[in-house]
Amino acid sequence: MSPDAIDKKFHNEIQTRTEKIRKEIGDKAWNKLNDTQKAAVIDIDYTNGDGGLKGFPELKKAIIKGDGKAMADQSTFYTNKEKGERHLERLQRNYKSLSGLEPEASDKALAELLEKQVIERQKTEDKKEIAEEA
Repeated sequence: MSPDAIDKKFHNEIQTRTEKIRKEIGDKAWNKLNDTQKAAVIDIDYTNGDGGLKGFPELKKAIIKGDGKAMADQSTFYTNKEKGERHLERLQRNYKSLSGLEPEASDKALAELLEKQVIERQKTEDKKEIAEEA
């Protein structure tokens, strides 16, 4: 594939995703986002395949409200949920972009959120084990 063909395919993918997201959240909400927030939302949609933002109802609500912190908190997803795997560089980039926090504050907030999510995940797994043993 030629570089021009790759650029065209990439541009078309972004356009398609952008139009889909705008339909899901509305033009008013989309237009309130800054460019880095838009890039993060497109990345989340793209990374999660055809389901896109459908699996992120709280993220969509936060976008519509224009709440950067809530958008960031709802942007943490697993690349492999069964194994509990995440792409940390992507999470850091998107969290910072959505929250609008300075890098150090963003990294701290994300670390605290992920720690909380790990604890909740462990509690859920413990409950499942107890139920299976009963």
